[in-house]
Amino acid sequence: SLLASIAREAGGLSDAEALWMSLPLFHMAALSLLLGCLRLGARVIIASRFSVSGFWADIERSRATAVIGLSTMLPLLADAPETVEAVSYTHLTPCA
Repeated sequence: SLLASIAREAGGLSDAEALWMSLPLFHMAALSLLLGCLRLGARVIIASRFSVSGFWADIERSRATAVIGLSTMLPLLADAPETVEAVSYTHLTPCA
């Protein structure tokens, strides 16, 4: 389907993915990727809101393999204080 093609081509996603997102579902990019991932058979984790302090714990807890967010989220995460927790994020792969 067209939506599955969008998720596959735009995000490099497959049915083995667990996509984490906190974008509002009225946002066209979020809705398109959500529906495309569901069509692919991928698992989708919809966060109720974006939280810098809770982001990595949420990723670890959900075992997300891909993250869809706004470009403005990246500097917030990069500037956040490091935590003392030793956690491996090798399961997380970037989306195009």
